[in-house]
Amino acid sequence: MIKMLKNLKPGHWALLLTNIFFILVQVWLDLKIPDYMSDITTMVKSGTAVVSAVLGAGGYMLLCAFASMLVLIFSDYLSARLAASFSRMLRRKIFVKVESFSMEEIDRFSIGSLITRSTNDVQQIQMFVSRGLTRLVQTPVIAILALMKISGRYLEWSVITSIAVAIVLCLVVFMVMYAHPKMRRNQILNDDLNRTMRDNMTGIRVVRAYNAEDFQEARFEEI
Repeated sequence: MIKMLKNLKPGHWALLLTNIFFILVQVWLDLKIPDYMSDITTMVKSGTAVVSAVLGAGGYMLLCAFASMLVLIFSDYLSARLAASFSRMLRRKIFVKVESFSMEEIDRFSIGSLITRSTNDVQQIQMFVSRGLTRLVQTPVIAILALMKISGRYLEWSVITSIAVAIVLCLVVFMVMYAHPKMRRNQILNDDLNRTMRDNMTGIRVVRAYNAEDFQEARFEEI
């Protein structure tokens, strides 16, 4: 994560910070909707509900929802621009780096591994920048603002919400720890798959000459 942030250019930082601003605006708009709903409920329960007041609060709810949708669309657009620009730069850097490798270094990494790093690995980073980075900012902001809104009003709900947030955080940490070694193993398997595909494609004439299609299919199926 830190290495990725170090590779961001000034233009990337501008997109990232602008996107974070719109994420905060979108979260604020989403959290305003329950406030208007609470006002309507209070008016109805107290018997002081006036049609114009209820419609006014409902109109503000719809306005917040519509504005939140527009901000979310623009935020997703900025995320996509940032992810596409960053992945393009990353692919260029990987290509230039691979071009500078000696034959010994290429043999150590293997061509299949280099293909995986320049395609699948970059694609994973692009998906993280496009979706994961947004959620990484959005989720804690929602949790913190929600706790702040509840803590000043209802102590019981504050305790329950805090417990729920703690449970979710523990589950996320557990899933990350559980998934990380499997993801590393998956990358190794992707290297093997790319290497086998490359061997088959470059040696297709030899495979057909020796009638080894069944052997190669079984080998591919195993990997």
